[in-house]
Amino acid sequence: MHETAQITDERLWAVQKALERAQDLVARSLVAGDKRLEVVYLKTIADEDKVVRQFIRPFFEAEGDAFADYLASLVYQVPYTTPEAAVDLVLNGHLLVAYRGRAFLYDIRIVKDDQPLPADIEATLHGPQNALGHNLLLNVHLLRNRYRNAALAVELAELGEKSHTNIALLYDATRVRPKSLAILREKVQKGGIEVLFAAGQLERAFARPHRTLFPTFMVTDRPDRIVYELNRGKVVVLIHGTPFALVAPGYFFDFFSAMDDLYYPGWVRTFFLGLRFTALVVTLITPGLYVALTAFNPGVFRAQLTLSIAGSRAAVPFSAFFEMLFMMIALELLLEASVRLPKSISATSTTVGGLILGQAMTAAGLVSDIMLIVAAVVAISSFVIPVNAMFYAVRIARYPILLLCSLYGLVGLGIGLVGLIFFLAGKESFGEPYLYLPFDPKPTEKGPEGA
Repeated sequence: MHETAQITDERLWAVQKALERAQDLVARSLVAGDKRLEVVYLKTIADEDKVVRQFIRPFFEAEGDAFADYLASLVYQVPYTTPEAAVDLVLNGHLLVAYRGRAFLYDIRIVKDDQPLPADIEATLHGPQNALGHNLLLNVHLLRNRYRNAALAVELAELGEKSHTNIALLYDATRVRPKSLAILREKVQKGGIEVLFAAGQLERAFARPHRTLFPTFMVTDRPDRIVYELNRGKVVVLIHGTPFALVAPGYFFDFFSAMDDLYYPGWVRTFFLGLRFTALVVTLITPGLYVALTAFNPGVFRAQLTLSIAGSRAAVPFSAFFEMLFMMIALELLLEASVRLPKSISATSTTVGGLILGQAMTAAGLVSDIMLIVAAVVAISSFVIPVNAMFYAVRIARYPILLLCSLYGLVGLGIGLVGLIFFLAGKESFGEPYLYLPFDPKPTEKGPEGA
């Protein structure tokens, strides 16, 4: 049952009526002499120790108008405006107070997820090892500690018609790209989300449906990367309840940079960047190239290699296309299993499963030895991509190229690569060209440093 005791203030009664289904609702009327204090809050998300220590005890101890002055002096108060707004704030952990004809709301929510998490998703060897946390205020605190600049702007908002999730937009006012900021603000105001609980969900809602294979947001949990992107003029979206932030706009080449690149000498950084782009090309074209050369253009190889591939495939009853498709799907299943299984057994299960599966398929003549080598090279190359969102996009993008190669050989490979480049060249991320190069001085009206 609700904890109630003759609430008489109409403003509090309206809130109590709206929340009558909540059995954790506390609506109480306290009387001390000629003074009367009425409070409404949800005890499951509000800190009852704060209620007693900061409101009930001072109410009984204060004399005369001292308590009214005390309520007015609290810095975290929010004036009462409408019953609907008050209900939303009470659901967000606020205490609603009525005293001598005045009503206020005070933020007294319980904060338990106030510690940053370890940086396990986007690991680095030499950089900071802390990630964001689940609490929005904690995340803003972490970023302000690393970016102590008066130009850092923080805009608070709510998203989710039912969840009313707190979000924050952060940007450097002297470097931000105005067009990207305006587009992002418009999308936030438009809303269109009923329940928001994850950064990826917001990314999908903001992007155009069914045209989002390549990510236009950078999703990260690293405060150092966020600060780096803020300094480059980007906008960061923090969401309460998730340790991941969205960074917009997201350029294609941004997804191949790792934070370790900032800590290595120039030549080392250049080498590893080249290695990542080489891995991108390998994982994109190797499946289709194998099918094209095996089925359409075997004369490209030297005679010894051609005979070796033909001998390896002699017992395989499928075409090169179906052999490659079968192997790629098996790899996708192993990768998905490694993600979904508990961490304590995922590595062992997928490793043993991959070894047994590969050995059994070659022994049964379903795939060739050469195919296992090609599949292993493709899988290893895809793991080099440092950001997961681009990792998934590249994994999917290689299937259309594989299909074109199975139909037209090397010509199909050329068609696929040209079509992919044209698609990326015509794509935008919040008003910015998706293939913007980091060393290009003026992608739009502002340069990479807001000049």
